[in-house]
Amino acid sequence: MPAASVVQMSEYQYYEFRSIDRPLSARQMDELRKVSSRARITPGGFVNDYNYGDFRGDPDKLIDKYFDAFLHLANWGTRWLMLRASGWVTRHARTPASEAKGHAGRLQRGHQMIDWGPAGPRRE
Repeated sequence: MPAASVVQMSEYQYYEFRSIDRPLSARQMDELRKVSSRARITPGGFVNDYNYGDFRGDPDKLIDKYFDAFLHLANWGTRWLMLRASGWVTRHARTPASEAKGHAGRLQRGHQMIDWGPAGPRRE
């Protein structure tokens, strides 16, 4: 009987950033082009997927400077979501997110950053 063959899957990662309250300017889109030459960049967001390689940007820094939402998915099971909410919302509304396991929050320029994502060296 022949030996079973091993099927290897290629790597797949999907990164999406969305700007909801503040559309990106032409200057900001040019700045983001330095992060990725292949990304689809519009006033409303930044989308890139990878079959080989990795994202060179820092999602924490990019959402702080440009975006309101971030999503990362990978074929090995990584699921990561970050949302930027106004400080008023987080002070006056109680959401299930504030009680969810596995989330972290931080204040940044008067906004609450809510982060459901992997722990690791980038968080230490």
